Amino acid sequence: MDAVIAGDCDIGLTYESDSVPTLHYEPIVWESQQLYCGRNHRLFGKTVGNPALLSRQRFVLAQGDEPKDVERFRLHYALGRHVGARADDLSEAMRLIQLGVGVGFLPTIVADTAGDKLWPLLPASLLPSYFVYMISLEVSLLSTPAQLFHEEMRQSMREHTTFR
Repeated sequence: MDAVIAGDCDIGLTYESDSVPTLHYEPIVWESQQLYCGRNHRLFGKTVGNPALLSRQRFVLAQGDEPKDVERFRLHYALGRHVGARADDLSEAMRLIQLGVGVGFLPTIVADTAGDKLWPLLPASLLPSYFVYMISLEVSLLSTPAQLFHEEMRQSMREHTTFR
């Protein structure tokens, strides 16, 4: 967001929905996060219907890369009070969860790449979800290549999504 606002890039992606008046937001995908454990974790293979039951688990936190909807969910159920590790990015968080350092949230699309090394702990009906937005300054202010890319993204979204 900062790079788009500063004019260092034309288009960006964000999960933050706090509106910045100078930016144009377009939802591109609805993303969910799941709470995972690694293969060697004692909860591997189990589903937990009440997230509060996991409040004593060691947690892997993705430092500075947690959507507000996930943070609210986590705090509501007192998850993450016992920090096993802090990760700088999602790849590191996934690796730490796989190693059994603790449980942690990952976008389902990211965790799908891990194959059978991660186990989803929560029922799908409970997952925190949010929009990922394409952001830009006013479209008419974009460079010609950026305008073309922006329009291509919008066209693709119209073809592949149910929201506009």
